[in-house]
Amino acid sequence: MCSRFLANLLRKKHEEEWRQTQGPLVRCLTTFDLTMIGFGSVVGSGVYVVTGHLARNIAGPAIVLAFFMASVAALLSGLCYAEFSSRIPKAGSSYAYTYIALGEIWAFIVGWNIILEYFIIAAVLARSCSAVINSLSNGKIVDFFLTHLGRMQISGFIEYPDLLAGLLVIFCTFIVCLGVRQSVKVVTITSLINIAVIIFIIIAGTYYSIGSNTWSSPKKFFPYGASGVLAAGAGAFYCFIGVDQITTASEETIDPYRTLPRAIQLSMFVGFIAYFAVSTVLTLMIPFYELSRSAPLAEAFSTLGFKAGKYVVICGALAAMLSSLLSTLFGAPRIIYSMATDGLLFKFFAIIFEKTKIPIVAALTSGFFVSLLTVFLSIQQLLEMLSIGTLTAYTLLAVSVVVSRYDPHVKSVFPSPEISSISTGIESRQWWKKLFVNCCSLCSESVQKNGYKQILRETPSSYSGRLEKTSDILETSNASEESALIARVAIACTTAALAGILVTLSKCMKFVEQKEPWTIVVLCLCSVLVLFSQIVLCRQPKNRATFPYMVPCVPLLPVFSIAVNLLLIVNLSYWSYIRFIIWLAVGKYL
Repeated sequence: MCSRFLANLLRKKHEEEWRQTQGPLVRCLTTFDLTMIGFGSVVGSGVYVVTGHLARNIAGPAIVLAFFMASVAALLSGLCYAEFSSRIPKAGSSYAYTYIALGEIWAFIVGWNIILEYFIIAAVLARSCSAVINSLSNGKIVDFFLTHLGRMQISGFIEYPDLLAGLLVIFCTFIVCLGVRQSVKVVTITSLINIAVIIFIIIAGTYYSIGSNTWSSPKKFFPYGASGVLAAGAGAFYCFIGVDQITTASEETIDPYRTLPRAIQLSMFVGFIAYFAVSTVLTLMIPFYELSRSAPLAEAFSTLGFKAGKYVVICGALAAMLSSLLSTLFGAPRIIYSMATDGLLFKFFAIIFEKTKIPIVAALTSGFFVSLLTVFLSIQQLLEMLSIGTLTAYTLLAVSVVVSRYDPHVKSVFPSPEISSISTGIESRQWWKKLFVNCCSLCSESVQKNGYKQILRETPSSYSGRLEKTSDILETSNASEESALIARVAIACTTAALAGILVTLSKCMKFVEQKEPWTIVVLCLCSVLVLFSQIVLCRQPKNRATFPYMVPCVPLLPVFSIAVNLLLIVNLSYWSYIRFIIWLAVGKYL
């Protein structure tokens, strides 16, 4: 009975079940649309607030190096998303990918926590928008609420019900319910405004940086030393969280096998340029220790006497936050829809409104709960619940990439002409179609499964010798069930050993500095286990499956991504773990 229960927890969903050409959602999004969603998610309030905070309190001008480090680390997770999105072009993002590679229980953990993360991110963004609008009114909005609604003297709750933030959530939910094209149009407009303001900041900041000496010596550039750069890198990493929101639109994307990987990498690159350039001009304009705590970019221009620049920056910040809020409220319903379709949440969440082709019940439910969080909970309470879900998803996704490489049942995936030809007046270049359509047409109709062509070992005799050889290379593999099991154990041991090393170094550093014997033993054993597991893993045969996009240097790059994510997880507060467990218990009950 126990074995049956365990089998149910670890059962996987076959890729063929996800590979359906036609679904209830409509494919209409292009690379540009998805890049705008990704940019809106990545470059939200972070570039206007977090940049100044990290420069002032943690890294100084060396914040530019911290953003470079964070972007490289975040890119590793982005590559994992790019590979799976090219394999599984369905709504669900990391939930769907984990379901295929690791099993149901891990998929539920990822999906349920990503939903909470989206809710919290949306609530924080709505509160930030409300604060910006209130600052433009010189505090009159807050005074109105305090006068007419009074104060709430309840621990963990906001001082007053922030109805303006709640109305912003309702407004954005209404836009999401209008349909995918309408939602993305608004996201694109706000993102373009954000881009225009960032370009303005870079140009104006460069002008005011002429003759600056804030970077004139190593001491001025590294006021907090190397440790400050590393600490700021951890904080900067969270600025790049949000790229997964692109993959929630997989089922509504034209040519998802090609469009999604491109959009992920483009949004990450443009986001890095924005953060790197803005942090550069900000720390060159004025000394880092003079930056404002609340609005560093806006106040920097005000300090230099450019009052108009301050209001341009504030407008850009408001557009960035609205774009990020819309992107988040766009993604959350699609995760809920995907989980409901699989029976892990109530089935009515999978209802699609026929006119707009969106999961209407999931969208309205998301808006309702986000508005409640926004109106009543304090930002501090919301922030303490953030991060652990996304980092868990990133970690399990990297593990999934490694596991998939050694799974003998994984098949090559090549896009079919059906998905490629879907368009809404936009013709996409179909070089993959041109390359494979002639070869695929030689196969019998029986090998066509759910909109994808799978290259089989049995090649028709009419194939040319070169094609026959290529097909054999693609599908012939020495990977077996035994080698796949060894690979899964090896990556599990690697992950556990890395966690042991990072917990010891993060939580027990004073014992390490005192050279306590037990810390040396733990670090040595875990290090040996990581090295041995990686040697064993690298010696296992990989399958020969190919996808439109594949993560390079497997297993090394995914393992590095796992290490980065675990480092951030072990440094979260214990309240994050408590809320993580409680939220999982609530989800399992539902």
